[in-house]
Amino acid sequence: MMHYPLRLNTAAGNFQIRTRAEFLSRYNQIIDSEVIATIQDEMSSRCLFSNYQGFMIGDGQLWFQEISPGEFRVNTINLSSKFKPKPSNKKAE
Repeated sequence: MMHYPLRLNTAAGNFQIRTRAEFLSRYNQIIDSEVIATIQDEMSSRCLFSNYQGFMIGDGQLWFQEISPGEFRVNTINLSSKFKPKPSNKKAE
């Protein structure tokens, strides 16, 4: 469901999660209560916004991109919580 590198936009900056293993090790920090609430919100699945970059749910907490015809994956997560990057996480450009 995720596309790597996964972009994380936070108040501290923009970061990349490069692998599934890295995502899973940071899951509880990335998938916070706001992201969970957005996913569970019935209106999020009914009111999608899209543009050339893909489509979003909620207020842009999750962005999806078409990877191949009919296959969509999360490529960006916008976090309002404080995400603390590991030293190996380079900022995204």
